Amino acid sequence: NGLVNEIEGEILEGNSKVLFLSGIPGTGKTNIISKICNKRSSVVDIRYYAYEPINPAKEYLPMDVSERVKKEHFWNEMFSQLKQCLKGSLHKYNVPLQNCFMSLEEKKTRFFEIASMYAKDTGCTFVVAIDGIDHAARAGIIAETFLATLPRPEYIPDNIKLLISGQPQESYPNYPF
Repeated sequence: NGLVNEIEGEILEGNSKVLFLSGIPGTGKTNIISKICNKRSSVVDIRYYAYEPINPAKEYLPMDVSERVKKEHFWNEMFSQLKQCLKGSLHKYNVPLQNCFMSLEEKKTRFFEIASMYAKDTGCTFVVAIDGIDHAARAGIIAETFLATLPRPEYIPDNIKLLISGQPQESYPNYPF
């Protein structure tokens, strides 16, 4: 619980726009992200799994590489979750009703614009957790993954933070800077 509180404190009070939670397989990265996301008053607004979460209702284990690592899927999901956060206020923030009418670049740009406006209105930092980026780095389809579409920290609005988890970056040269 101490580590969870420390990470939350860094999210809320720290200067870094991107926090990278790194560790070898089985060290509890997803567990920590889950603890942060599942708190009653979570600091995380959106959580994205870069892998297919295990589902007991499915008779097979998910492949390491799924649609979830692809940039189109990523930004569609990000926008869909943003719409959920803004339920009842879509008109106020001029949120497009259909994702399919926007280009990938428009989705990315509008996502950060809208999330930043929402954060300004609420007075809270807007936090996005992206869990398991090593799955995208292992996908073997580098040009198609969402990794290259993540903005560099200097292009992220000051009231938005990314909490990213994955295996140590030394093993993955495809990680974003």
